[in-house]
Amino acid sequence: MPDWSTVPPAGTRVLVTGAAEAGVLGLTRSLAAEWAGAGIRVNAVVPGLVATPKVLALPSAVRDRLLASVPMRRVAALGELVGSVLYLLSPAAGYLTGQALRLDGGSRLAQAGLHH
Repeated sequence: MPDWSTVPPAGTRVLVTGAAEAGVLGLTRSLAAEWAGAGIRVNAVVPGLVATPKVLALPSAVRDRLLASVPMRRVAALGELVGSVLYLLSPAAGYLTGQALRLDGGSRLAQAGLHH
């Protein structure tokens, strides 16, 4: 039997975040499938690090460590996030449903081993 008391608390944060993201993306796909016939589109925006006051207040060493896994090596500007949401709301995205728009500077590429 494993000794669960040795599991570090930080691991819980990763587990909860991953489970929450999976739930949101599953809900997005399910609702998109259910409501597409009624002309209702459902998509998700999955941001990475965004230039919020909390992120900008991080110590530079912490921020640098986080950005090391982001191929673009920067945080997203709030306008980039807003612009992407406006696209999803526009007629240009009229045939897009059940999708996750990842605004993460390519960090998923690094996780997949496609960038180092």
